Amino acid sequence: MARLYSFISRFLPACVRFAWSRARIERGYARDIVAARKAKDFARVTALQDEMRFELDLQGEEEDAHTTRRLRRRASRYYISMPPRYRDDGSLSDYWYEGSQTGNWCLTHAGVRAIRKETRPEQKERRAQVLAWLAAIIGILGAFTGLVSAFRR
Repeated sequence: MARLYSFISRFLPACVRFAWSRARIERGYARDIVAARKAKDFARVTALQDEMRFELDLQGEEEDAHTTRRLRRRASRYYISMPPRYRDDGSLSDYWYEGSQTGNWCLTHAGVRAIRKETRPEQKERRAQVLAWLAAIIGILGAFTGLVSAFRR
C-alpha cells in the first residue's frame, strides 16, 4: 500500500498530497489513541495527542511554506514586491511568521490575502490581452473561411 501511495502521489497536485498526508497522520494516531483509551492508559493518550498535534503543526508549516513559495513565484512573475517581514520600528509584520518546527519564514493569512489582492489585477490584465489576441486570430480564421467558401462556389 505504501508503494502504491508513493507512486500515485508523484502525479497528484500538492494540495491533494498535503490532504492525503494530513489524513494519514490523523488516521494513524487515531487508531493508537483509541487503543490507549480502551486500555485506560490516559498518560499514553495525552502523549499520542501531543505527538499528533506536533505532526499536524509540522504538516501545516510545510503547507504554508509551499503556499509561500508559490505566491513568491507568482509575485516575481508579475513584478510585485513581497510584503516586508519587519515594520519600520523593527517589530515583526502581520504578514510573516517564522515556523516553530521548521524555522521557515511563511506568509500569514493576511500576507497571502495581500499578495493575491495585488496579483489579481495583473492576472486580469494579462488574461484580457491573451483573449484579445485569441479573438483576433479567431476573427481572421473566420474571415479566411468565409472567403474560401465564397470563392469555392
